Amino acid sequence: MEQVSTSLIAFNSFWSYTMPLFGAYVADKYFGRLRTIQYAIRFALLGHSILVISAMPFMILNPNAALAVFTVGLIIMGMFAAISY
Repeated sequence: MEQVSTSLIAFNSFWSYTMPLFGAYVADKYFGRLRTIQYAIRFALLGHSILVISAMPFMILNPNAALAVFTVGLIIMGMFAAISY
């Protein structure tokens, strides 16, 4: 389990540092700065909600499902929260 947590930390660092490049491209090419931030905040809210669900007691009873939901939340948070910075 320690290897999984270390891998998730490394992936989160990589994801959070590379996704602002994608966000800048989307903002410049398609939506504009403010609309991109608006959409990113909405998706970041979704990511936060998924992270909260992954920590609920009924999810913790099944560790594999909790890890899967947490990973999905982490991907969404890294993708869209980093764009809004």
